Order: sequence, then structure tokens, then C-alpha cells
Amino acid sequence: MDRSNSFKDSFWGGDFVSSAGLDALKKRAREGRLTCKAYAEYLQKRAKSEEGYTKLLFTAATFSTRLTETGTLRSAIDSMREETDRLADVHTELCNQFSQAYKRLNEFMTRQKAESKQREEAVDKALKTKVNLFKACTDAKRQYEVKCAEAENAELTFNRAKPIQQTYATKDWDKLVTNVKKTKTEAEKAHTCYEDYVRKLDAARKEWEHEMEEFSKMCEDHDVQRIKLLQNEMWIGCNLTSTGAVKLDEQSEAVRKKLESVNVAGDIRSFVETCGTGSDRPAPIRFEAFKSQIVEANGAAQLGSTLHRSSGDSSVRQPPVQIINKTFNL
Repeated sequence: MDRSNSFKDSFWGGDFVSSAGLDALKKRAREGRLTCKAYAEYLQKRAKSEEGYTKLLFTAATFSTRLTETGTLRSAIDSMREETDRLADVHTELCNQFSQAYKRLNEFMTRQKAESKQREEAVDKALKTKVNLFKACTDAKRQYEVKCAEAENAELTFNRAKPIQQTYATKDWDKLVTNVKKTKTEAEKAHTCYEDYVRKLDAARKEWEHEMEEFSKMCEDHDVQRIKLLQNEMWIGCNLTSTGAVKLDEQSEAVRKKLESVNVAGDIRSFVETCGTGSDRPAPIRFEAFKSQIVEANGAAQLGSTLHRSSGDSSVRQPPVQIINKTFNL
């Protein structure tokens, strides 16, 4: 990669205690994890949708079991059921593939998170040490400058007093001498302390730069891996969808061929030959007038066709009964 575009050469700054570069890298890492998480959620939802669609297809495919259709159309219906089952199998495979992609992406995120945590803690610790030593070094420098100024003033006062030493009392002169020695000693101590903090700060700077460089390289490696992985996984997802679409079209074509072979006239003829009940139609039902069963004999209405009355003489023959047929016009 071009040096000007590498992470380890692009996230520094002139401010000694600034964490702007580190913050930018951390932000990029967080955003990368969010991208991975969002795509992982997509894969999970996609797998669940394929699983749900599979169940619906298997349920829908049972529609033909309730039918009594026969002939070539029945064959086409059975073909559609079989192809629907195969279609469900295709979506089952898609569900499995998307679930595996979800698992791979989760494992990738877990691995990168563990690596990032270790490096991030190290660079944070180095930065904190550098910032604290910078503050201590600044205080030591300020103290060193104060003590050097005091020693310089004391020596200047002493040098000015030398020509007129005889005018000073012994006690006052001794104070001047003692002050020169004291301020010089304190200045030397401040100098040593300041120098010590400068050395410590430089060592902390080098440690922080090392950790920052390692962290930058890790972030760049992670970014490259993340982009390539997501590119590859999305490519695989598109291929899965395309492959599934091809399989679906092949299965639909098989059903279409069955439908092309449907013989409407043949199915009608087969049904008639198999289930027909005959060509003779029943005779029509005609209107029949009501025929009365009431008879008249000697002016008296009686039931029966011929009545014989007994008068005690079996030899005497009675007149015959006349049967009257009446038709009622309603």
C-alpha cells in the first residue's frame, strides 16, 4: 500500500498530548464493527425468512392431496406439488447457506474484537503514561526555571556586594554567601529533576509511538480483512440468490412442460368413460287426474265396487251397483 495512505503514517499530529489520531482509528474500528453487525443481522433475518418460506411451501404443496382430479391435469398438479417440494428444498439450502454465513461473520467479529481489545488497552496505557509524564515534566521545567532564576539573582546580588564587602556586617555577608550556595544547590537539584523527567518522557514517547504504530497497523489489517470479508460474503449471497433463481426456473419449466401436455378433450373423454352413468334419460312425469273411489247405489253413496245386500233370502238377487267415475277439475 502507498505509504501516504497507510494507517501507521497517517494518524499522528504535532500536539504532543493529542489523541486525535488514536480517536479517529477507534472511531473507524467501531463503525466497521457496526457494519459487520448490521450485515450479520441481515443474514440472520434472511435465513429466518427462507426457513419460514420453506415451511409455507411444504404446507402449500399438500393442496393436491385433497383433490380427486384425474387425467393429464392430475399429472400436471402432481408435478407442481413435486416441484413445490423441490422449491422448498432450494429455500432450505438457502437458509442453511445464509446461516453459515452469519456464523462465519460472527466468528470474524469475535476474533477481531479480542485482538482489538488487547492492542487498544496497550496504546491507551502508553498514552496515559505519556500525558502524565508530560504534565510532570512541565511542572519540573517550571520549577527548574524558578530555581535557576533565584540562583542567578543570588549570585548577581553577591557579585555586586563584593566590592563593598567591608560595609556589610559579618552576619549579613554570611547570609549572602549562604543564599548563593543554597540557591545554586536547589537549581542543580531542579536541573537534575527536570533532566530526569525529560528522559522518562522521551522513553514514554517512544513507547507510545511504538504502541500507536502497532495499533495503526492492526487497525489497517482489520479494515482490509473486514472489507474483503464483507465483499466476499455479499458476493456469495448474490450467487446463492442467482443459483436459487436458476433452480426455481428449471423446476418451473418442468411444470410448464407437464402443463403443455394437458389434453383437455382427453381428460373430458376419460372422465366420461370412467364415471359416466349412461345416455338414457328418465321419462318425463306427466299429469294424472284424480280418480274418485266413491260409488252410488239406489241414491245412496257407498264405498266399494259392487255391494250385495242380504234380505234373509239368499235366492233373491239384488240389482247391481253402478260405479260412477268422477273427474275433479281443479
